[in-house]
Amino acid sequence: MPKNNGGKSVSQMRIHTYSRDEILRKLELSQRQILIFSRDLARVYRAEKATRRLLQIVHQKLRAIVDSMSDGMLAIDERLFVSDVNKTFERVFNLSQDKLKGMPLAQVFSVPGLQEKLRYMQEKKLRFASLEWQPQKSVEQFYQVNISEIQGQKKENKGYVLLFRDITERKRLERLKSRFVTFASHEIRTPLHGLIGFLNLIYENLQNRLNDEEKHHFRLLIESGENLRCIIEEMLQVSTLKDDSTLMNLKEISVQELLQTVLKRISFNANAVGVEISLVGEDVALFVDHQLIAKAIESILKSIIGYANYETSIQIHSTKEMETCKITLFCKNIHFDDTDPDVFGDNQSSMDTQICGRNRMWNLGFPLAEEIIQWHHGSIKVEKQKDKNSLFVVINFPISSN
Repeated sequence: MPKNNGGKSVSQMRIHTYSRDEILRKLELSQRQILIFSRDLARVYRAEKATRRLLQIVHQKLRAIVDSMSDGMLAIDERLFVSDVNKTFERVFNLSQDKLKGMPLAQVFSVPGLQEKLRYMQEKKLRFASLEWQPQKSVEQFYQVNISEIQGQKKENKGYVLLFRDITERKRLERLKSRFVTFASHEIRTPLHGLIGFLNLIYENLQNRLNDEEKHHFRLLIESGENLRCIIEEMLQVSTLKDDSTLMNLKEISVQELLQTVLKRISFNANAVGVEISLVGEDVALFVDHQLIAKAIESILKSIIGYANYETSIQIHSTKEMETCKITLFCKNIHFDDTDPDVFGDNQSSMDTQICGRNRMWNLGFPLAEEIIQWHHGSIKVEKQKDKNSLFVVINFPISSN
């Protein structure tokens, strides 16, 4: 007799039989469970369908917004293949989405420096960057290309969005502004040099016949003219600076190298009044427009030198604190008196006083420096201690990793 695996014969196995009522009850229970499952499935399907309909509406709205943008938009994936463009991009550059989509960016749309910029963003893990582009050197047409990273749920790189903004008109206005400032400054500076020269000549010839009050007024006229000349020089320098942070020439530079450059520039001014300047501290990498920042620190130091004498010393100290580079200017034996203007203020009365003040070194240097530092997302703080004849200037910048 055949046996099963348990060693029992088939005849010895107990076979359970169900009655008709039991079978009906089990079928009814199964039907109820199937019905509940079907209802849940239908509920999930309706919710999913509503979500998809909502996403479709949101997508249509976003598509309408993107296509109505005045800037050309081009999206690429993490492999730098084109994934999408908007209507403005197609119209401006005469390229259709069908020809671009799925193609390598370098193969279908060439922008000098763009591939290098994207590789740099990937290496430094930057989320935003920009560059200027002139498609044809023979045609006066300029675009500002703003690049933004697309991140996934785990902050991984999913590609980039490139916005092409036509800045031709702005470049023309900037050039016109620069030319006007240059022309106006030249037209003012030429007669001003003659006026200052004649004032000095008259003063030299008449000073033996003038009383103390008349000499004071003469010196005030001469020094006010010199201050005005310094401000005109500042205007000429400012007219060449970029006033948009997205157009700054941002590069990584050593803070010690930057400060050494500044010290070379102001060495003549410092030596003229016998100011001793020392540089100490640790080296930190900054991601800034080094020409603008050098100009800002130079303006601050020139302003400080205006109150200096042969006993004055300036120590420049650079340190890294958390994610910030801190530059401290500690100035000892600075001469203050009650008639001096608050040259570190930014109100109009302060500027008026700077123009007519007693010291020709005080000009618009500090307000200009403060503006440039703020362009770089930095900050500046000034503390004067008149009782100790000392001055602290603390400048903070985000370090290059930011």
